[in-house]
Amino acid sequence: MAAEAARKESAVAVRAVHDLVQPVPVWLRGDASPLTSVWQEWAQCRDITHPRELADRVERAAAVLDDACRQVREEAALRLSEHDGAWRPVAVRLSEWLGAAEAAEAARERRKHARKARTWLRPIIDELRDERLRPFAQRSQEVWQKLCEHSSVVLGSVTLAGTPGRGKVELGVSVDDMDAPAYSVMSQGELHSLALSLFLPRATHEASPFGFLVIDDPVQSMDPEKVEGLARVLDACAKSRQVVVFTHDTRLQQAIVHLGIEATVLRVTRQTDSVVGVEPLTDPVEQALAEARAVSLDPGVPQEVAEHVLPAMCRVAVEAACLEAVRRTLRDEQGLGLRVIEERVASLERTKSYVSLALLGDERQHARDAVERVCGGGWALVEAFNTGSHAPLPSVDDRKVLVRRTEALAAAIRRGAGSRQTGGAR
Repeated sequence: MAAEAARKESAVAVRAVHDLVQPVPVWLRGDASPLTSVWQEWAQCRDITHPRELADRVERAAAVLDDACRQVREEAALRLSEHDGAWRPVAVRLSEWLGAAEAAEAARERRKHARKARTWLRPIIDELRDERLRPFAQRSQEVWQKLCEHSSVVLGSVTLAGTPGRGKVELGVSVDDMDAPAYSVMSQGELHSLALSLFLPRATHEASPFGFLVIDDPVQSMDPEKVEGLARVLDACAKSRQVVVFTHDTRLQQAIVHLGIEATVLRVTRQTDSVVGVEPLTDPVEQALAEARAVSLDPGVPQEVAEHVLPAMCRVAVEAACLEAVRRTLRDEQGLGLRVIEERVASLERTKSYVSLALLGDERQHARDAVERVCGGGWALVEAFNTGSHAPLPSVDDRKVLVRRTEALAAAIRRGAGSRQTGGAR
């Protein structure tokens, strides 16, 4: 009885194993992969009826099939991951595009209303933009008038045109009351003046966070009238901001002196081994006298050098005093502009001419009496400068005397020109 029961249980177990073993899947048939051969060995277990043999074959085949299936799953997962990495960004973009396309389709009816609204709003935006720009445009015109007071080119309206991202500045320019393209009729100096006219109003606006202006060489290609206008404009800017100007052109300094503008002038020089030196430029007369005084006090300067160099330095001081007086009197008494004054000064060739123009207002007149009136013995010094025949300077004391006489003559010329101007005003 026990043996019969055992045979029945064994038969039931064999059928259960046969039911567990499945044939090769349809999708795997005809495939030459290792998994196919392994699965075929697993499927052949259905033909084994002996329990012991079936148990051994099933156990081995199941282990091999499980390992092969695991490898196939890992390879499949890897390939799916690679595909995901390739198509997922595209899918994201397609999804975004689809959302935008659906929104656009939904807004199709509203689009024509939006276009009408934009068409209606555009002139208003332009008007508001012009309104914001108008104070800057007016200020630009004011700066232009100061810079180009005697120019035939007139700067009119300054407006913005174009669409956002493609805007441009339109300048209304006329020459002798006739409209003309700005850039084709302006000289280089006028173009520099135009750039300053557009820059300064924005840079000096109350909303600007900067309390200073730095301008590099604005005097290029400007004629004397424009340089004088530039000095006035910068002086106005300096009322509320620190203004720093770098220039190689000395005409701006001359215009500042000519107009009596208070300014600090520094000279920057590059010395040996690229050592940068910065020194203040003081009164030209005092500076020339200081240099002459330094030479006169140096006992190591040879006599022949002192007799050649020191009188020339003293002459520079006297002529500087004359130029100061000339520029002041020609400007205040005769109302001449900087260009005319500099042209007249450039024509002076002799120290006597400088003195005559400074004290008498006419370089052609003889100034001996005028010089002696303001500085006794001064005419002998003027003649010595004029002819180049100077007394010997063997000692430091002799050289100091020459510098003192020069200092007295320069001061007398300054005073004499000032009293002449005051007398003329009365």
